[in-house]
Amino acid sequence: MGIMFTWKREKKQYRNFKMKITFISTDNDVACHGVRSISAYIKLRGYETQIIFLRYGENINLNYDEKIIMQVIDKVKDSSIIAFSTMSFTAFRAYKLANALRKLKKPLVIGGIHATLLPEECLDFFDYVCVGEGEEAFLEFIQKFEKKQDLTNIRNLWTKKSQKIKKNEVRNLMESFDFIPDYDVESHFILENKTLVKFKERHFEGNSWFIPLEDVRILAHTAAIIFLLLCIKKKEEN
Repeated sequence: MGIMFTWKREKKQYRNFKMKITFISTDNDVACHGVRSISAYIKLRGYETQIIFLRYGENINLNYDEKIIMQVIDKVKDSSIIAFSTMSFTAFRAYKLANALRKLKKPLVIGGIHATLLPEECLDFFDYVCVGEGEEAFLEFIQKFEKKQDLTNIRNLWTKKSQKIKKNEVRNLMESFDFIPDYDVESHFILENKTLVKFKERHFEGNSWFIPLEDVRILAHTAAIIFLLLCIKKKEEN
């Protein structure tokens, strides 16, 4: 059983979206399975999404310049929530961009493996950190944000106020991915020669687009399990 990525226009199930969420990936791989999965999951529930892929090479000394940052700001300024995903070796780019986006006064959220393993570090740059799986947690966050409800008690989310970190418990891992729709392949932008352009089929080249569903599940659960083990170890040390 697997997920095959195909380039096709899907029919819009919703014409009047509730609000818009932008996902930003600083990874160098455009596969970004977690981001695509969560985007599809919340889009199915009536929220507009877009994904911005900011791959920028392997050189760890290379960061986004002002031209790139201004383009991102222009793309996300009409979004209600901005969510990030990054690998550790590109986290410094995500941090710089998050600082630049502060002036928009939008909630900044980060999730993924890096955020799960280093949530306290991420809270220096983001308002909320999602540890472990993000589909259910992020949907709950969006729904509560929309209703102007308290956002500090959502399982899997960490927050920080007045230098005090609120660490919410981690919800049970999902037992099945059957209820998650096909990965999102619409409304994407990608960084190409320092310019954000519409994501085209040619941008798939060089990436593996057949991902065994069992492997996706293992990757998603591994980060959550490692995080839980680290928490247990830290608690025992204290």
